Amino acid sequence: YLLVVPFHGGTVSPVPPTAPQAALAAALPASDDVALVFGEHVHVVQPVTQVNGKWVVYGMGNLIAQQPTSMPRTYEGLTMRFTFTGTPGGRYTVSKASYIGTYFTNGDPIRVYPVVSSLAAGKGPTARLQTARTAIAASVNLLGNNEGLIAS
Repeated sequence: YLLVVPFHGGTVSPVPPTAPQAALAAALPASDDVALVFGEHVHVVQPVTQVNGKWVVYGMGNLIAQQPTSMPRTYEGLTMRFTFTGTPGGRYTVSKASYIGTYFTNGDPIRVYPVVSSLAAGKGPTARLQTARTAIAASVNLLGNNEGLIAS
């Protein structure tokens, strides 16, 4: 079996996790039943780390949202990918973790760009995508302890 625990919490827009987020991130992976914890609600990308050997995604930012343009980090997000390994009827664990950093434009139409592949293809607002790539990586890696996490 596999238990993925989503949680909705945190304060809108700070990158470092709040004390209540950190408390949940410490408590939930302590259970043998929990394989993965991921958070939502905070409108910016937050750290991705391992706690008790299990992945915790504090906050995935936004994929598409109507945020003030004065808050540019709210136009960034993560798409997470996890590969699970286990046997039917047994426990499953995460054997591979990766993320795709995203950026979306404010306008009509809204455009969503996977940051790394868009930069490689020369598509989208290059300067803003470069800023997003740097900011997303800094947020994801803020707490460390995420060896093996792949950025794509």
